[in-house]
Amino acid sequence: MAMTATSAALRTFYHFPSRIIYGTKPREPLAAAGPAERLVFLLLNQRISTSDSLFTRLWRRAHLRICADGAANRLYNAFHQANPLVVPDRPTNQLPQRKPATSTTLRAMLTVAETSSHTNQYIPEAICGDLDSVLPDVEHYFSHHQTVVHYVDDQDTTDFMKNLLWLDDLEQRHGDATDPAKSTVIAYGGLGGRLDQSMSSLYVLYNYGAQRPIYLLSEESIALLLLPGVNHVECDWFDQSPACGILPIGVTSATVTTQGLRWNLNNAQTSFSGLLSTSNIVDKPVVVVTTTDPLIWTVEVRK
Repeated sequence: MAMTATSAALRTFYHFPSRIIYGTKPREPLAAAGPAERLVFLLLNQRISTSDSLFTRLWRRAHLRICADGAANRLYNAFHQANPLVVPDRPTNQLPQRKPATSTTLRAMLTVAETSSHTNQYIPEAICGDLDSVLPDVEHYFSHHQTVVHYVDDQDTTDFMKNLLWLDDLEQRHGDATDPAKSTVIAYGGLGGRLDQSMSSLYVLYNYGAQRPIYLLSEESIALLLLPGVNHVECDWFDQSPACGILPIGVTSATVTTQGLRWNLNNAQTSFSGLLSTSNIVDKPVVVVTTTDPLIWTVEVRK
């Protein structure tokens, strides 16, 4: 969920895409404190570009890095191909023993995440999913480097959903009264690639984005869920004017008013059978979107 404040008439929500991208406070920070301190970098099963500076920056800033099943193959192919794939004393192609990592704690993974090898050598703290895509040798390679492998025997949810539900469980068992906030999740690879996969990611965002801050990210775009009420979106791209869109995905229609865009909407009805605000332009460091129904906000990534 976004950070919220309550007014007499409408709830107010705060979103921080530019702070997520740049890691620094914008020139006109919102009144809210900022995104949740704990940042989880969740890799979905999409291509990883080794030349993507945004990937490297977010990997190093994240407090926890998790591969959703086959994303571990992508990470290995991008950064570890020069390393031996098969660990000594293990027969090639022998399937690992797969079971839920029930004894794993959030605190233990956060401690491992602080090691320089995980940060600088692109070792994830966990691989989670039904493990039907990750190659057995890739799985063993990372587990040999202290990566937790969490098996979820569930064919009714996507690997993205499995990871969010596992993170919920880890946080609930964390048991730290001084650290109650849910982590902010950056789902890298949540946009792009096959259309059905992108729609699946948007489905997860629509259904889970009210429960914790979730940002879908590709090399070109970032997306988040706007909730019914007044949404303040930090969009300080530092003198750049990124393209943006407001998409009524998951709703029949919504009534929308905006401030801070090149072409603002004023009590406009948006729907897939009517008006769509796409290829709009961000003109202010903070965009305000008042909506009657949930909407997807997407904005161009400027690196």
